[in-house]
This record gives sequence, structure tokens and C-alpha cells, in this order.
Amino acid sequence: MTLYVIRHGETDMNRLGGHFQGQIEIPLNETGIRQAEEARDRFRQENLTFSHVFASPLSRAFRTAEIVSGFSPEKIIIDDRLLELNFGPFEGRAWEEMNPRTLHALLHDPLNYYPPAGMETIYHLVARCSQFLQDMASRSGELSGNILIGAHGGTIRGILCAMHVMDMRYFWEGPMNNCACYELALDGNGFRLVSGDIPEAGKDLTDYV
Repeated sequence: MTLYVIRHGETDMNRLGGHFQGQIEIPLNETGIRQAEEARDRFRQENLTFSHVFASPLSRAFRTAEIVSGFSPEKIIIDDRLLELNFGPFEGRAWEEMNPRTLHALLHDPLNYYPPAGMETIYHLVARCSQFLQDMASRSGELSGNILIGAHGGTIRGILCAMHVMDMRYFWEGPMNNCACYELALDGNGFRLVSGDIPEAGKDLTDYV
């Protein structure tokens, strides 16, 4: 089993920057659709096809997975564990509307980030990403071949932290482009990262929302 975990294409809020997108419903814009089509074409050039497709229920991730895979919508398996981090009452709002100390902890000191009521912790995000990976590994008898996973920047970072290939202290640091893709292969010790750039500490904050 090999997972190809892809971040969704661009949305208007991604382009705007500086806002919490989280779990609100924001569709792909024209650039995002083109990015997904370009990712699809790269896979086709490599003669890579998918046996199954999983996706976040949010349309920006679901639509990206649909375009990239060529699967009809009813064949794509929705999994809520692939949702972006829930920012609660701050979703759709600008970063500067959050208490500056809380925002600093979120972006620069996530191990000590304690979210306001109604917001999801990064620990919870990493836990549900870990649970998703464990579930996929346990189903290797029924799920085989190449599997596409349509997800979000935060979700992918959670997966990388769950795999212990990225340090959670630097959770939001370093860029992760729209339609960035990570290849994960299952072996006897779980999933290992085959390809995909690990966001680096000390780099500019990604437009993760």
C-alpha cells in the first residue's frame, strides 16, 4: 500500500492570506482547479493510477482529489479525520483578531498553545491523523495499490508529526504549497515517507489556512 497525500488547490482565502480558513467551506478558485489538473497530468505522465481515494469532506480537498484521481464523486471515501484544524469562532477571521499571545503560541510555540473554547488543539489534530494512518495500515488486506488522500496543509503536517518525521515544535513553519504531495509507503514498521519536502524550521510561515 502506498498513500499519496495531497494538499488541496488554492482558494480565494489562501490567496488573501492572513486568515483562519479551518473547517469552513471555501471552494477551489480557478488557480486551484488548474493546480489540481496539473497534478493529475503529472501522475498520468508517470502512469500512476489509484485503487481507492479518500478525502476530507470539505470541497476544496474533495474536489482536488476528484480532479487528480479522475474518480466520480460517489467513489471517493469521505473521512472526517482528514479535516483541517478546527479554529472554532475564529474561522474566516483575520489572524490579528486573535489575542496576540495566543496567536504567537499557535504559530511559534505550538507545544504550549492552549486554544480558546471551541477550537481544536494541535495535539488532537495529530492524534486523529495518527488514528487515520493506523486504520489504513490495519486495512492493508482489503486496501492495496496506490491510494490518493485529499487533505489540507494542517492535516498533512499532523500526519508528518504522527510519523515522527516532522517536529511538532515547528508545526506551522516552512511552506507547503497548494497541491504539494507526499508519498507514504507501508512496510513492517508502519508508514515511511518516500517523497515530499518536510517544512523546515526557521522558514517563513506557510499560508496554512
